[in-house]
Amino acid sequence: MVFQNPSFTRALAHDMDTGEDTARFQDRWACVASDGQTHLHPTQRGAEKRTHRAEVAEHKETRA
Repeated sequence: MVFQNPSFTRALAHDMDTGEDTARFQDRWACVASDGQTHLHPTQRGAEKRTHRAEVAEHKETRA
């Protein structure tokens, strides 16, 4: 599951109010792995790839 990182959204809203550029320090996309961990990535495609790799690894582990 890939979604926009809530920290990025909050930083972007803060930047609009203050004129600062704090959103650049946050990764824009996040994904939740099957083990429940949240991973951050700067691009949506990268987050999707990370999710896919985690699913493949879990499938291999289940088959072993």
